[in-house]
Amino acid sequence: ALKAWEIFERTVYGVDSYDGTSKNNVINENPSLSKGYCTGPYFKIKYSRQEFEKGVKYLMENVSELLDNEGFVYDAVDFMRQLLVNATDDYFEVMKLAVERLDLEGYRRAKAKFLGAMKLINELAGYSESDRMGKWIGRIYDFISDPRNSEYDDYSVEMMRINAKALVTSWASSPINNYGNRLYEGLMTDYYIRMWEHFLDRLENQWINKERVIINLSAKKCFDIAWEMVLSEKNYSTEVADPKGNAEHRGLERIWNQIKSEYLYTEEDRVSGSSYEETYISAALAAQEKAED
Repeated sequence: ALKAWEIFERTVYGVDSYDGTSKNNVINENPSLSKGYCTGPYFKIKYSRQEFEKGVKYLMENVSELLDNEGFVYDAVDFMRQLLVNATDDYFEVMKLAVERLDLEGYRRAKAKFLGAMKLINELAGYSESDRMGKWIGRIYDFISDPRNSEYDDYSVEMMRINAKALVTSWASSPINNYGNRLYEGLMTDYYIRMWEHFLDRLENQWINKERVIINLSAKKCFDIAWEMVLSEKNYSTEVADPKGNAEHRGLERIWNQIKSEYLYTEEDRVSGSSYEETYISAALAAQEKAED
């Protein structure tokens, strides 16, 4: 664990962001694959992704023995989630490059990785009490049940629910850019993943059908998806998943095994003189050419 924290001190905790605030996440933005989208300094990490992942591997070395430790569970969820967020940044660039090079197979592979990482981020959030949509909305009921506060009728409570969901999705009752930047369990599936899946599937279908490919999702459509969630009567659980796993949740060790298998930046990804995106696309193109032969 000491080796892990030494690395974190040099990477995620040791490098300033662009303006001292947190990094923006591509997955929290309105979907687009336009060439210059989300390429500014607010979206880039200034530390080595590879070195950071070594730290996560050190942290998770004895995961099976530490799942009773609340502090370890908190850190494990947080660092695995950051690892996946970093990975989505790269797969986002891979998808843009694949579209530019008309590499449909490379696009499909990167798309699957991108959306898969988002779903894992949602799953991980279920192991953190503060990162559940149910907890965010549940604060309303904590507030109204406090005897020091006034009594509220059903309409007032419902408006509180609507406002709570709007704050982390549409932000307002008309289309504007995202401001929430939250990775809550439930919010990911019902808002961000829905937006990105809709956009990426539509783009792929346009590509296959030789239609004009539209490389962004309109603010109106993004708002519609958000507002559908805002007005939904769906109840979000406040129950934190068991880190050891049970019949409903597979546990943090199994999630980590999947991340190790599918999302770590491996030695094979680093080709001298090539970027990660170039390497990934080159491998996809080579596989496509081999299949065609």
